Amino acid sequence: MIKKWSPIDIAKWHEKTFPDTTLEGQKAKLEEEKKEWLESHKIDELADIYIVACGLLRWPAPDAKWAFWYIEEEMMNNAIFASALLKSVDNKMEINYNRKWKATKDGAYHHI
Repeated sequence: MIKKWSPIDIAKWHEKTFPDTTLEGQKAKLEEEKKEWLESHKIDELADIYIVACGLLRWPAPDAKWAFWYIEEEMMNNAIFASALLKSVDNKMEINYNRKWKATKDGAYHHI
């Protein structure tokens, strides 16, 4: 059964899974995910942006929250889109939860 992952759940998972990551590393990861989204326009790639954005909620800096707020606003404007995106987030988090992760030189993490 797929768990329903809230932004708080994702942020907690993020902190536990990536304890040594940095704000700059996560911004780099966000840029990587944005590039993948712009190249594919697949909802799974947008789910990755949402997941990284939830992880960015760990930091109090206002610029760390912009991606999450943007996606949330878009979801509020389109219920069908919101439902599909949240389903994709839940599916992707089940995959991510079971992956092994390795830190990269820029402070982000990638699955191995």
